[in-house]
Amino acid sequence: MENWKKYSRKALNGEKLSDVTSSSTVALKLFQEIENYGPISEKYWESFTFQLDSTSYNNNEKIYNISFKKGSDFGNLQVLAESYQIKNIRYFSKSIYSIALSKDVNCQGNIELIYINNLPFINHINFHYITDNLEYWNEYNLLMQKFDHFNFNDKDYYSMIFYEMVPYLEYLPQKWAINQIPMDSDYETICRQLKSTSKTLEEQFQANSGKWWLNDFQKWLPDMAPNLLEDQVKRARDLIARLKKLF
Repeated sequence: MENWKKYSRKALNGEKLSDVTSSSTVALKLFQEIENYGPISEKYWESFTFQLDSTSYNNNEKIYNISFKKGSDFGNLQVLAESYQIKNIRYFSKSIYSIALSKDVNCQGNIELIYINNLPFINHINFHYITDNLEYWNEYNLLMQKFDHFNFNDKDYYSMIFYEMVPYLEYLPQKWAINQIPMDSDYETICRQLKSTSKTLEEQFQANSGKWWLNDFQKWLPDMAPNLLEDQVKRARDLIARLKKLF
């Protein structure tokens, strides 16, 4: 347990927080960085060097395999010869910030795009690194694409990050049975590792259900206005409610 806890996030003053994040948003942030500053950026693509390595075919579609490089970052693009649509972006070396290690690391990553009415959408992202005895994988898969009655902006994105860091805890084990959610295979081990001297894990869940996880918030943003939490979480919960209606 102590080995895992050392990867928890840090507050602005460097103090360790209580949680260990999965950093689920990092895959999308990786694409955002590549889109804005990488080899497909409208503004910065000329700062990269490109070379046509080979031509291949997939389902009778001709594909250009193009390598790119800038500093220590390098990889290749797969581009459809007829339409010039980018199908795949692969990094063999890419600098990315590791939340777990609190520093930049080199990763390998792959991004697959699909096109609907000639508009690109992310179909799949994965990246991986091994640094300081930590092996880390992050993967994103598109399950369903919705177009109507839903808008998402930068403020919404920020509120979801906020919601991840300051979650609302609800312990409703009866819903697990109704929705047939299987018990984690390591549940008994987790219970032993996380129990306190006075309470079992079950008792801790019950004691904190219906509360905000404010311990980390008070360390994370100690000088923020008191209503910030309420405003950001309300935005995130409204967004989630809209998503539930769509999906």
